[in-house]
Amino acid sequence: MSNGATHIAASGLGVLAFTVTQEYLENGEVSWKPLALAGLAAKTAKLPDILEPALHPNHRQFFHSLGFAGLVGYGMYELYKWETEDDLEKVLRLAGLAIGGSYLIHLFCDSTTPKGLPVLGNL
Repeated sequence: MSNGATHIAASGLGVLAFTVTQEYLENGEVSWKPLALAGLAAKTAKLPDILEPALHPNHRQFFHSLGFAGLVGYGMYELYKWETEDDLEKVLRLAGLAIGGSYLIHLFCDSTTPKGLPVLGNL
């Protein structure tokens, strides 16, 4: 069952695993950043449910849709390509990637339930 605890654990662990792997492949070592990003991902894991509260079984609309997942994915792609110029931009880029990853992991967890995800919601 996909619930708040599942979203938090999956988001935190997913972002942690990805960032540790990415940092090790790029630098040959791991710093504190993956742990901080995993914490941020865990804190924002329930963002889709904040935007569309689970007040009834059919609460999943646009912000829980495959279409919105595509938009988040595209935004993450653009963030990944962003060539930062200073430390603040680097932090913003990493934070955006962690939050986007957390959002997509939440949607993936929801997609495994019997209700699944709508294509675009009720637009």
